[in-house]
Amino acid sequence: MRIWENDTPERVKYMAKDSALQKVTDVRAAIEARLAFDNDRDSGDDVMNAIAQEIFAAESADDVLSTGGTLGAEDLLNVPIRLEDFRLRPSNDEFPDTIAFAVVNAARMDTEEIIIFTTGAYNIVTALIKFDLLNAFPVECHIGAAGRALRLFKVPHTTLAVDAQSA
Repeated sequence: MRIWENDTPERVKYMAKDSALQKVTDVRAAIEARLAFDNDRDSGDDVMNAIAQEIFAAESADDVLSTGGTLGAEDLLNVPIRLEDFRLRPSNDEFPDTIAFAVVNAARMDTEEIIIFTTGAYNIVTALIKFDLLNAFPVECHIGAAGRALRLFKVPHTTLAVDAQSA
């Protein structure tokens, strides 16, 4: 399920409306602008519906318990992934500085499994917005820890080659 197409009229409208974001230094303003755009575009119901469909497709209690949710960025530490697209949702977090979190469509590069993960990590949300402004999707990377913060790192292609040989 793709939640964001790079060449949609909506994206062109967003880019034209907020072309000043290309040079933005106020990250909060960039996040608020993208959040407003995503809120105008949809309610997020399609992600919830996809999760519900996955749960209702389960054939046993064990299947129900092992499906039906999104991953957190922490669940994907050091896993090579290909970011496809994202949207921002308003944060209901108790931290006042967290105004939005990202719902990200991606694929694991080691298994090609399509995944959806969420993150409120400021570095990752900011990088996602910049990737979109650069029209850079899909982006190959992995999530790693930089001190206590999560951020995106380039995937070393030698790691992928070694993983493929050992499989």
